[in-house]
Amino acid sequence: MSLEQSKISQLMILANIFRGRVKPSEIGRDIGITLQGVIYHLKILRSEGLINDKNALTKDGFEFLYSGLNDIRSFVHENISELDSALSWEAISDGVIRKGDRVSLCMRDGYLHASRIGDVKADGATGIAQIDSAHGNLQAVSMVTGLIDIKLGSVTIIVIPNAEDLDNMKAIGDFFRKNADLTKNKKIGVIGETARVVTAAIGIVPAFEYASLHSAFESASRGESSTVLVSSRRFHFSLSDIASLETKNPEIRLKIMHLD
Repeated sequence: MSLEQSKISQLMILANIFRGRVKPSEIGRDIGITLQGVIYHLKILRSEGLINDKNALTKDGFEFLYSGLNDIRSFVHENISELDSALSWEAISDGVIRKGDRVSLCMRDGYLHASRIGDVKADGATGIAQIDSAHGNLQAVSMVTGLIDIKLGSVTIIVIPNAEDLDNMKAIGDFFRKNADLTKNKKIGVIGETARVVTAAIGIVPAFEYASLHSAFESASRGESSTVLVSSRRFHFSLSDIASLETKNPEIRLKIMHLD
């Protein structure tokens, strides 16, 4: 399906109908066209069997809407990808890089690094340096092509007892000593006072203390695994954030453990 303006308007109308809006005046206000324009498109949609006489979506209408929105998503994705390749990416220089050099890009320790290359057939993501930079300095890279090789990290949430139930700090310390893989080579995050006191008591310095869930998922998207501690009480208040972050990051593995 092509993306001419009339089809886009019809998709917007069908999307409104799908969400329960059937009055032309309401639809017009939502999508920013005149009442006459909505009525005109409704007549076309009805004649094509996409809505019925009560302005309700038909089976064909649902399929048309689903297919059309997928076309728009593909169109947006393709164009954003092209725009991304023209924008400058921030990277840390590995060595001396001159403006105009071709560089390779890789993710290391959670940050994007750029290295000068001479091989025009280099694998992975490559781009063009936009400024001169020394080792460890900031580099801007444009015309990026290829894929950055990155192994996504994971997020582990450990739910610890509430303050009034926390009567055996030694047992918690023993748990982490026996399960060193939960903290070794991982970013540690805390949510709330109970988690902060527990980490201090067992000798762990957190990397994240505020917005820890968001930081943990961001780290995982950059290849760094994290473990976040939270009290049982605060965990229940965090469930909506966890669900939202899982939805936005379906490729990141999440594990939840309860220490009762």
